[in-house]
Amino acid sequence: MRRSMRSASEGYDELKLRPATKDDRDAIFHVRKLFEGPEMTPETLGNHLQSLDLEKQTRVVESSEGTLIGYAELWQRRPGWFTPQIWVHPLSQRRGLGMKLLQALEVCAFSFSDETPCTLLAQPSGAGRAADHLLEKRGYFLQSTYEVRELTMRTAPAPIGSVPGIQIRSFVPAQDAQKAFEADNEAFLDQKGYISRTFELWSQRLKLHADDFDPTLCFLAWDEEHVAGGVYNHIERGVGEVMHLGVRRPFRKRGVGTALMRYSLAEYYQRGITTVHLTVDADSLTQAHLLYERLGFQVKDTYRNYIYELSKREQRAQ
Repeated sequence: MRRSMRSASEGYDELKLRPATKDDRDAIFHVRKLFEGPEMTPETLGNHLQSLDLEKQTRVVESSEGTLIGYAELWQRRPGWFTPQIWVHPLSQRRGLGMKLLQALEVCAFSFSDETPCTLLAQPSGAGRAADHLLEKRGYFLQSTYEVRELTMRTAPAPIGSVPGIQIRSFVPAQDAQKAFEADNEAFLDQKGYISRTFELWSQRLKLHADDFDPTLCFLAWDEEHVAGGVYNHIERGVGEVMHLGVRRPFRKRGVGTALMRYSLAEYYQRGITTVHLTVDADSLTQAHLLYERLGFQVKDTYRNYIYELSKREQRAQ
């Protein structure tokens, strides 16, 4: 079948690669809407683009006729760590444009990191494997696979129960934050690829200083004066989000994680929130996914974490 888009037959020499501009919003939306849900609108995309340094963090590919057929953006997770995201119009795929955009974003990463080697973390999702093949061809390696799980509560959740020697209470940031942070860092030492965070980065990840952060949705498990584990929750568009659940090694296999989740589900249900989402490492050394399975969470999607270490020498060679 012959493709209707003329650019599908064009070569690299006829294409234009450049940073995005604010005037590209509608053209970028036209490409991205083919891959994303209804929650993305031209307005939300426009607000997102305003949050980026378009010169340093974005690239578009145009056909010889000036049609935007590909878009890519780079966002910084923490110093030296970046995630590339790429969208190529279906009629222009399988021509190497994804690789061209990926390499362009790798070069962009160095504008943020000076002499520090960069780490790229790509996260393709869904059942398709085209993006995985692209990343593997480029030299990225698969570090982990995550499941996106969902629970719909049609009736009140099971009773909370108790754990001997453990007290569970709401998180009070002013007095609990430092102990909670230290416990959380320890709890995730078994996670593949985990890098210990500073208190500031931990606070940012959990949105502790955001206007809509609600500490009464978060719970800590205490063994006297020591934090055994914690769960941090958030409500987004009427859906409960379990941002983070961690239990320190000495307190595992005692039902602490289950108790923290039951407290969370009970609080959500009391507030009229009956759908809850979370993500979990499908190959977790702690087998956390089995805990969520027992609580009734079903797999709705998956995404893979691909890692690539990019040196200055590679950047100069591109």
